[in-house]
Amino acid sequence: MARALGRFVAILFGPPGAGKTTLARASGLTVYDRDDPEWGQDETRFRPALKALGRDPSARAVVIRAGTTEAARNNHRLMVQATHAWMVWVDIGTAHSRVKQRARDPKDHVNVVNWYAHYDHGMDAPMWPGSWDAALAEPAITPITPPPSRTSEIPSRTKPTTKSGANWNGSGPRLL
Repeated sequence: MARALGRFVAILFGPPGAGKTTLARASGLTVYDRDDPEWGQDETRFRPALKALGRDPSARAVVIRAGTTEAARNNHRLMVQATHAWMVWVDIGTAHSRVKQRARDPKDHVNVVNWYAHYDHGMDAPMWPGSWDAALAEPAITPITPPPSRTSEIPSRTKPTTKSGANWNGSGPRLL
């Protein structure tokens, strides 16, 4: 895989059995896959590593995420400050067949069904281009900026008040 040095963080989204991990390992880059033993399939251990990856200005890695919904895909892109993101797509029959070959966890078949049932077909992640050479030829994606904090839109009051505007003392019914 030839590419000039610099930050390169790609996310591969797709259902279980799509081949995301196989593709990621073929990249020659560091792979972040929650299913790897070092994370113990534990999201609470995996997320801090993804956040640290997002802060690393010289990161060169591929991240594996299911990305069933557009909101989830955008959240993951933001967390790792992805430079590239692709959807790795296979039909449900192929996904089931590959999951069966792995023979890891019987729940994986349920995960396949759930992924296809809840996938939202957002246009935010283009389809995998077929090879790492083709992928690296694509320009970086536009960075996602976090949405504004909703707490800044909520007026703050130091003490709850009654309808008349008098301070409520905390006892009895509140009359708002």
